[in-house]
Amino acid sequence: MISGLLLLRQAFLATLDNKLKIVNADDVGNPLTHIRRTLLICDAWKHACYIDYRNARPDYIEAFWQRVNRDFVAPNFAPRS
Repeated sequence: MISGLLLLRQAFLATLDNKLKIVNADDVGNPLTHIRRTLLICDAWKHACYIDYRNARPDYIEAFWQRVNRDFVAPNFAPRS
């Protein structure tokens, strides 16, 4: 699913009203401009993946998921009081 979103170059895992949302952005978007709390960003712009993956985005995304620190991301989803 995320590889289809990354045709737009960036995908954000964010919250809005304490619900998870996947927000995609073309160009230089940012979910903070829509009053969301960003939990995780996958950047697949050419500068992020070209040197190591030669624009093989599926390989880049696979490696990205291997490096995500889920123990850091999960508590950030907890509702704020």
